[in-house]
Amino acid sequence: NAIQFIFGGTPSGVFKHFYQLFRSGQFLAYDFGSKKKNMAVYGRDSPTNYLAHYDLIDIPIYLMSGRKDSLITVKDVEVHYLALRHHHPGRVFLKTFENAGHVDFTLGLTDDMISEIIAALVQSQHPIDPSSSDD
Repeated sequence: NAIQFIFGGTPSGVFKHFYQLFRSGQFLAYDFGSKKKNMAVYGRDSPTNYLAHYDLIDIPIYLMSGRKDSLITVKDVEVHYLALRHHHPGRVFLKTFENAGHVDFTLGLTDDMISEIIAALVQSQHPIDPSSSDD
């Protein structure tokens, strides 16, 4: 059964975290359920809101989404893209694949996806300086 194969090794905490994200409507770290445990892990009594710290990211970010992904929608990815772009214009990139679903990104990469990933990796090793010119 494909579903057992795909989700068979997924820890239950991942599903609990997805439920927490869905319920809160925010992109938060895992909530351990107690202020004491959250404090021990995060240094605060509630989970960290990742979006609030996107200004601290100092590396290029390449996001990919699929129009047929019903778990992490294009709209969800665009929220992160726009938040990152606000802080780091020119260092965040987004590619949306028209016919890709969630599992396609983990188990069924197409030639187009692989080409995009390789191009992003090459670009990250040899960034183009927009102020330079080949004139």
